[in-house]
Amino acid sequence: MNCLLISTSVNEANRDLELFLESKKVNYKIVNDPFAGIQQAQEHHFDVIIIDAGLEDIQINQTLRILKGSSPASRIIVQSRSNSRDLETAIRKEQVFYYHLNSFGINDLTTAIQSALDVNRI
Repeated sequence: MNCLLISTSVNEANRDLELFLESKKVNYKIVNDPFAGIQQAQEHHFDVIIIDAGLEDIQINQTLRILKGSSPASRIIVQSRSNSRDLETAIRKEQVFYYHLNSFGINDLTTAIQSALDVNRI
């Protein structure tokens, strides 16, 4: 099982996420640039792709379409620090696996990842 994390921020939540992935023995790769993330998705298979909706210089709906086209079997989880009707509509329109607001906490995100990876069997 492997995971791609696309995020520019280095924060406690991302460190908690890394610790969770390590505890479940999930191989993961972190990239800080959405374009590098797209390239990684084109070159390698990832069971789960987690992308931060707040990345600069991207339109999340277009980025999700490219990721889904590059890696159609991957389950995509979008995380966001803030929410708006337009953002949520754009993300849900792309039929991602899960849309996570960071204010829900790390447990909500790790539950979604467990479901996406089915890591309970590990």
